[in-house]
Amino acid sequence: MDIQPMFVITKSGLVIRPEGLDLSIAHTRHFINYLSGLLAEFHEEAARARTIAPEGIPQEDSIIADTQRELSRAEAHISNLEEAKGHVTHVYDRNFQDWAEAFRQVRIQLGLETIEDSPHLYALLKLVRGMLKRENHWFSENKFIKHINNGGQATYDHVKLDKRVYEPMVFANPTSRYSAQVRVNGWAQDEAFFDTKEEAQMWLDNYKYDGQIGEGVMKDYQAVFKKWADPFK
Repeated sequence: MDIQPMFVITKSGLVIRPEGLDLSIAHTRHFINYLSGLLAEFHEEAARARTIAPEGIPQEDSIIADTQRELSRAEAHISNLEEAKGHVTHVYDRNFQDWAEAFRQVRIQLGLETIEDSPHLYALLKLVRGMLKRENHWFSENKFIKHINNGGQATYDHVKLDKRVYEPMVFANPTSRYSAQVRVNGWAQDEAFFDTKEEAQMWLDNYKYDGQIGEGVMKDYQAVFKKWADPFK
């Protein structure tokens, strides 16, 4: 059975695992129970001793005082441990969330729908994910990825679109129908054909750019690339 160390000393400081605090609290509680039982026995013995020596036995009183002192220290210690337990748990959660939020912000700034859309960024993410998992088994890969891909989906409202309607049988539209075309920086992004100019213009007015190239335009690009790859066919 692989037992994780309770305390890990790193270059950046001391890492206390939640299990380490749980175990320390359990041992301290056991010690408190032991001292409480021992103190009760000492009090009983002291009471019996007073039946013989009403003035009391100094050694008995000293033992009771020392035990009571240790019990008080243990009770104060467990209170500190309980506070530390909440703090360490919060630190672990914050570390995971800080890493996830950093990746999420990068994803949004790069205009990615999911972190997996960038092979290089996802490769870095896997290294970080493995590091966090090794550091603490409470780490959840599913929650980590979900946070990164949650919300803030890429928007393209800032992209300047060139929307035009072309008459039938012209150089930009060698068909018998009206062509509604969308371009970005001179590159075709989408196109649709209609029987009337009004329909084509309405399509453009309601067009929502999502960063994807339309199916028809994609086929045209693929045909051109194929021709460039083998110009003799």
